[in-house]
Amino acid sequence: MPITITDILTLIRKIVDIAIVWVIFYYFLKNIKNNIKLSLLFKGVVFIIILKVISGWFGFITVGILLEYIIQWGPLALIVIFQPEIRSILE
Repeated sequence: MPITITDILTLIRKIVDIAIVWVIFYYFLKNIKNNIKLSLLFKGVVFIIILKVISGWFGFITVGILLEYIIQWGPLALIVIFQPEIRSILE
């Protein structure tokens, strides 16, 4: 089966896509390592997600609903609370 230009372009597109995701992930982890507040924030988000999964497994309806509200409105609250840190990271 011959290799076509479309196959080569598809392969290049996939490699660039993976490289972009890798660079974003690398800089995200680098910022988490250098910033204590961001590190604590990341641990808190992971903890809330783990609690949500556990509440789903055991059928804790009330805890699940409360965690769903936190997951829903948490990003907005984090943007408001950590606005100066977000600005410094984006700079």
